[in-house]
Amino acid sequence: MLKDEFVTELVQEIVQAIAEGSQRIIVWGIKGRGLAVLSALNSMGLISFVCSIIDSDATVQGRSFFGVEVQPPDGISRMELDTLVIASDEGKETTLLQFVQVDSRIPRIILGGQANYEFGDPIYQQLQRSCPVKSKAGGYAHMLVHLYQSLQYVAMRKLQGDIAEFGVYQGGTTVFIAKVLQHYGHAGRIYGFDTFSGFPQRKSALDIYRDTKCEFPDYEAVRNYCSPYNIELIQGDICETYTRLRDIPLVLSFFDTDNYSPTRRALEVCVTQTVQGGILAFDHYYSPNWNKTVGERIAIKQVLDENRVFNLHGTGIFVKI
Repeated sequence: MLKDEFVTELVQEIVQAIAEGSQRIIVWGIKGRGLAVLSALNSMGLISFVCSIIDSDATVQGRSFFGVEVQPPDGISRMELDTLVIASDEGKETTLLQFVQVDSRIPRIILGGQANYEFGDPIYQQLQRSCPVKSKAGGYAHMLVHLYQSLQYVAMRKLQGDIAEFGVYQGGTTVFIAKVLQHYGHAGRIYGFDTFSGFPQRKSALDIYRDTKCEFPDYEAVRNYCSPYNIELIQGDICETYTRLRDIPLVLSFFDTDNYSPTRRALEVCVTQTVQGGILAFDHYYSPNWNKTVGERIAIKQVLDENRVFNLHGTGIFVKI
């Protein structure tokens, strides 16, 4: 939600609350949007209904905005109020918990936005920013987040084994995986499979996807980018090179081949080599905006339907159980 839409939503609800009898309004959060909400109420001649502002930041406590003083959170229980406005979008859950910890009253609550539903793990954000080559894992909106969470789960459960990736492209996802493993202290090796020369010849009518924008035929550049990490790149047609994984225990495999044949061949080995509790992740099992990658999905359904795996609809993550 855009900033002005968030402010507009709050202001509209405040006006409605005043029309319905609210007279003692407290705004929690002055920075950013809180100040914008107060400014809007001031311009409408409604600032007199705001009896106080609450903010946890000591640097703003004691200051006045539009004649209303900023107070610390622990003082709210001594104030009269009938309506509490939460002026933070992403921080609304934290603010609400702060309120109920210091005040047992049940006022009218005004809040807006959906930013609190966004994935906000600071380690994920830090690792993603640290990668100069960005991951192209994006079959669905949360694919990279789910891949990160899967790696986090593997490390926390101390599963023993290596990682396989099919469809390396520029190495963005490969190095991201390596950095996540490094951060969480997992010593597994990463095996990255790709032709590094573009899409191979079609072997089935189900090998539908081909886009030159998704080809990166500079093997040396990828090798140099991956060289500081515990990564082994396997160059060639995945339908032939997948055998490198025989007898190698796997804790996670990530498929982004886009097509049927390489997924089908490699997955038959990976599902066997995956340890109990390990992860099979697919960029194009659930990817509504990529209809030409349906071959990858068909291969997954053919192989995994006969194996014991757990998958939540709307994701590309399968857990071997």
